[in-house]
Order: sequence, then C-alpha cells, then structure tokens
Amino acid sequence: MPLSFTRPTILPMIAVAILFAIGCSSGPAPPVPASKLVPSPDVPPTQTPAPTLTPEPSPVESPLPSSTAAVVFPEDEGSHDTPVEWWYFNGMLRDEAGGEYSYHFVTFQLEGNSGGTPHLLQATLGDHRSGVHYDAETLALAPAQPEAARVDIATGGWIMRGGPDGYDMRFQLNGADGQVDLELSAVSQREPVLHGGNGLVDMGPEAGSTYYYSRTRLTVSGWIEDTGGRREVSGPGWMDHQWGDIARRDIGWDWSSIQMDDGSDLMVAVIWHPDGR
Repeated sequence: MPLSFTRPTILPMIAVAILFAIGCSSGPAPPVPASKLVPSPDVPPTQTPAPTLTPEPSPVESPLPSSTAAVVFPEDEGSHDTPVEWWYFNGMLRDEAGGEYSYHFVTFQLEGNSGGTPHLLQATLGDHRSGVHYDAETLALAPAQPEAARVDIATGGWIMRGGPDGYDMRFQLNGADGQVDLELSAVSQREPVLHGGNGLVDMGPEAGSTYYYSRTRLTVSGWIEDTGGRREVSGPGWMDHQWGDIARRDIGWDWSSIQMDDGSDLMVAVIWHPDGR
C-alpha cells in the first residue's frame, strides 16, 4: 500500500514558538522544489527522472565527487550556519497488536548567536484505529556544532540524533487519551536523493536557494507506550534535510510523498504566496 504524507507552511510555528521565546531574529518559511520522481530500476521511466535510486540489501553510501555535488556525505548530515535548516521524518508504524499509526518528527534550526542555536522540535501522531490525534512541540537552545557530521539534538527527553549509519528519535505527545511516548531507530536502505541533481535548489532572487536531499526509504523500528502499555512498532519512513539562505518570509508550501509497492518513490510540492499565487 502506498504511503502518503503532507505538511503545510511552518512560518507561524517558527516565528512564534522559537523566535519570541528565545529572542532570535526571525526566519523565513522555506520553499520546496518541484516534483521529483525516482523510478524503480525495474520500471522504465516515463519522464526525465531525478537521480535514480538503486535498492540495496543493506545501507550504503556513495558520495558524489565534490566537483559535481553541492551536498557531500557525511559532512552535510550535520548542521550548517544558515538562516534556516530542518530535519524532517515521516512514517507509518504498526504494532504487534494490529494498531496502525502515522507520524512526523521534525527539528527546525535557526541561525544562532553567542547565546546558542535555537531549535523548535515538533511531533504528531495519528492512531488510525482509534481516530485519536496527538501532537507536541518543545524548544531547545543548543551550542553551535559547525563541525558535526551528524544531527544531534536532545532536550527534555526529546532526541533526534544520527547520520549516514542511522538515526535515533524519541519524543512525547499529548492527546485526548493522555500522553504517548515513542522511541524509534531508522536505517536508510537507499542512497540519498540529491534534489536538483546535485543537492542545490535555486528558487531565484525572489525566494533564495536551499541545499536539499532526501532519504526516501527508511526501515524504522522501536516502541510506542500509552495507557495500554508498551508495544513494539515497525514500518517504512522518509527523511528530508534542507537548509539555505531563503530570502522570503511569506512563502508557504504543500508537500506530499508516496512510497510505491513497485519500489518507486514520488515527491510532489507546490510553493505559494499568501495572495494565492
């Protein structure tokens, strides 16, 4: 069954939750590039594709030469000194009792100063069987990590940590049925997709540009704990990492990704202005 995820603009979340709480200069809502289609090696492409992904039996890394790639690994898994940056995980989970869940977990990072680097961590969880929705967010002011080759954020029991060899996540959510805790580990089964061909997406002088790659096939496992106890969960996931010098603050976007049964991965996005353009 294909998996689908969506997200709206995050400008109010960043501007209100981080900037006023921590007192940093405000940052823009990020644009997203046009559609990227990554065909399965077994399915002939019907249009000019983005960089082809070859399924692998185990995690692999094949960095492109720096002369052709704007994004290089493992260095660019870590944080950057740019106005805005985020690591964004989406996924579907099933537990041993037949429950099914969808979730997202994201860390937004803004440009820091001598006082530290501000972060906003957000998470949501949908329980498909009960229809209950959970959400939560928390703030962090962390030391700058300009040389780190991994994301590494921890605050108040929330964790997002990892790099090419895998990612660890932990977060707590609140809903009508109380609190839910999740602890997950994710391992990429494919090489990262470099958007724009080399990882640099130029949105022009009006919006700016971003560096952007995705890990479109993650194997995720861990546990979920709620009033019914702790249960093991597992499922497929997707990760986006994007950062850059984004010029506009009033741009929003709609984004969706699908993991198809034939091995193809599809991402579609549209960027828009508040006036509807």
